[in-house]
Amino acid sequence: MQAIVSNSVAHHALQSFEQIKQLYPLNDDKCVEMIENGLAFAMLDDFMEVAALDITEVCFILGTDGNEFRLWRDEGVLPQEPTRKVLYLAEIYSFGYNLFGQKKSFNNWMKVPVRQFGMIPPLSLLCEEDGFQGVLRGLLRLEGFML
Repeated sequence: MQAIVSNSVAHHALQSFEQIKQLYPLNDDKCVEMIENGLAFAMLDDFMEVAALDITEVCFILGTDGNEFRLWRDEGVLPQEPTRKVLYLAEIYSFGYNLFGQKKSFNNWMKVPVRQFGMIPPLSLLCEEDGFQGVLRGLLRLEGFML
C-alpha cells in the first residue's frame, strides 16, 4: 500500500478532487521520499486550484512570504518543511472531501467561522502544527455526528 500512495503522490495526485479524495490517510511513512525530495511546485499549483486557495492563504499556512514563495516557484520544488505541510494539508482536504462529498462544500467550510473552533475559520488554524491536528480532530468529530 505504501508504494501505491507514494507513486500516486509522485504522479500529480493533487490535480483533481477525485485524486485528493484518495489520499486519506496520508502519513510520513507513506511520503518520506516525497518529503525528502521536496514536492514539485506544479503539484502545489494543482492543489491550490482544486482547494480554491490563493497565494496569500498558502503563504500563511506555510509560514512564508511572497518572495520566498516565488523563489520556490522559480526553483520548481518546495523545501522539506513546506512539502510536509502541503501533504498534511492535502490529507485534511482528502478527509474533508470524503466527509462532505463535495469539493465546494468543504472548500467553503474551511473558510467560514466554525463554532467548534471558537468561530474561527479552520483554514486560519493551519499556520501551526497543533492547528493541523485540531482541524483533523474536528473533522473526525463531525464525521461521528454525520454517521
